[in-house]
Amino acid sequence: MTSPMEAIIHYLQANELRFWKSDEDNLVFFDFPTTYGTVLGSLRLRRDQEGLGCRIIVPLCIIPTRRAVTAEFINLVNAELAWGQFQLDLNDGELIFFLAMECTDHTTIEAYLNSALKTANEALKVYFLRIVDVVVCGISVELVWTKLQAVVPSRKKPSSTLRTLPTPPLPTKPKRRPSSKPKPPPPEKPDSDSEPRAE
Repeated sequence: MTSPMEAIIHYLQANELRFWKSDEDNLVFFDFPTTYGTVLGSLRLRRDQEGLGCRIIVPLCIIPTRRAVTAEFINLVNAELAWGQFQLDLNDGELIFFLAMECTDHTTIEAYLNSALKTANEALKVYFLRIVDVVVCGISVELVWTKLQAVVPSRKKPSSTLRTLPTPPLPTKPKRRPSSKPKPPPPEKPDSDSEPRAE
């Protein structure tokens, strides 16, 4: 039977991604090609072998004076992401994109890695240059975010829409309609018709 780590190694080899093992038996590093060059990635298998984390280093080191504003911006971005998140180390300025998922066998791991690397690449395509705008160009978070929303208005977490699904008032509406609306019209019509005839 193929172990989870063997499945990871097999995936990296099959996709021709250069990799090297760590001294830790549950961690492997690999080169991850992106639109902005090849960056360092790592895959860490949880000790119980039921979870896997993917960590992609963003090719931009954040200087101390720009770390607070960068954190502010990536917090906005993370709220819009369906899966994964940008994480900033406030001590050394390292910026990464991180994804995690439960996995139970080698088929789950392969499917996860396909989705994870595709998601990470897409996140860098969409948000990397906007992070550069904030960090390097010094453009305000508000302005960059406004422009980003105009270009990518639909990138929101599915959970934000799922919260609107429960609708407790719905079952009570049909009960109110027959009791309030049909009854008032009959008495109103004869009263208005009879008044002018009496005059």
